[in-house]
Amino acid sequence: VKTSAVVTIGTRAALNDGRVYYYGVNRSGTALTRAELLVGVDPIANHSDQAQTASGAGVTAGLTSILVDIGATAITAEQYAEGFVCVTDVTGEGFMYKIRDHDTHAGSGPVRVRLYDPILISLGATSTITLLANPYANTVVSAIDQNNPLVGVPNVTIPIGSTTAQFGWIQTWGYCMLLCDETFAALGQTCTIGTGVTGAFEEDDTATIISQEQIVGYNITGAVDTEHQIVNLTIAP
Repeated sequence: VKTSAVVTIGTRAALNDGRVYYYGVNRSGTALTRAELLVGVDPIANHSDQAQTASGAGVTAGLTSILVDIGATAITAEQYAEGFVCVTDVTGEGFMYKIRDHDTHAGSGPVRVRLYDPILISLGATSTITLLANPYANTVVSAIDQNNPLVGVPNVTIPIGSTTAQFGWIQTWGYCMLLCDETFAALGQTCTIGTGVTGAFEEDDTATIISQEQIVGYNITGAVDTEHQIVNLTIAP
């Protein structure tokens, strides 16, 4: 764990034993505890499907620095760095552009966003945009509602980052120690986000042949409630 990035957020690293990691950051007021599941947070409503009434006409093909209209929620430093500008409707829709960096903003107005690649189709005043954070830059310990997208598991605790950002690797594939939410002895069972304890896994109890839940992986050892056991993660290869 470092207090400054050593590689770009979202960088992939693979070990020769099959484990895969992605580089992430914690900027929240809660530590990301080792061997507990991490998920992404919901997109911010005031940064989603926002009509580009003020700025859309100025977003022309070829630009890599654009203004994006947002609603009444602030944007903090680096919040969307390495994330995406997603054009969701009307002119230019269907394109997603990766964000290099952006200005901070108090909300309710245009914010300057700088892209890696140029705009391909000019936007208009009725075009709508969603700002989407990089999944490895906006993580929290999994809640018990199973609603948020799976991200991975830190092998060491990534400390609170609300004052000073904390950078570290998040495992997404291969054998991994993980907190158990229930007891079951059978091996090779499909595992999903726990519904009783935050950050934990449980056996997939979907009552259909095809799972209706996000898959964490498959257990290698029998699960014992409150213990840490071994799961073969299958989140992101």
